[in-house]
Amino acid sequence: MKAYLSMALVFALSLSACSNKQPTANERYTEIALQDARDLMKDPSSVKFKDVSIYPSAKCMQGKILGKNGFGAYAGYSDFVWIDGKLYLDDEDFHLYMKNKLDCSEKAFKLKADQRVTIPQA
Repeated sequence: MKAYLSMALVFALSLSACSNKQPTANERYTEIALQDARDLMKDPSSVKFKDVSIYPSAKCMQGKILGKNGFGAYAGYSDFVWIDGKLYLDDEDFHLYMKNKLDCSEKAFKLKADQRVTIPQA
């Protein structure tokens, strides 16, 4: 009986050791970037992402974002670019959005950002 209990304890400890895996730098950056973009919206807890590409070495991401408007209703997904801690939406200032989307793409290309993180839905 003691053998079974000690085996179960060893198994449980080995499982808990596996779950304490440290996140990679890209995973940490991804969480920080997504949270920062959420915080810049009117209702951060309601924000959803779709088709997001994150370029950690270029310090930018782009994709689609959904959040509640001033009336508390979802208004539909908007294309967005997050670069250097600022969020640009295509339906707010299209010119500024396109300029920063291009900057993000150029930075990613110049830095050969093969460390791209793609999130289909978050």
